[in-house]
Amino acid sequence: MYKINVKSEGKYHNVTLGPRYTLSKRDAKNIIAYFLNGECELEVTKLLRCGVCWMWSDDHDLYNGYWEK
Repeated sequence: MYKINVKSEGKYHNVTLGPRYTLSKRDAKNIIAYFLNGECELEVTKLLRCGVCWMWSDDHDLYNGYWEK
């Protein structure tokens, strides 16, 4: 699961701020592309399971993740 947190209203000030959640990486890529096209500022995190603990992590290969080159 991915959380895309929109931090700015974009070029035309018509985007509602706040998080959007997706279950698949493909949907996350599409949402990220949509918001970047509107010049929005984003923060993307991924829900990971570590043993019996669940956590939001910045370590992923999408927008602003550590793996991105």
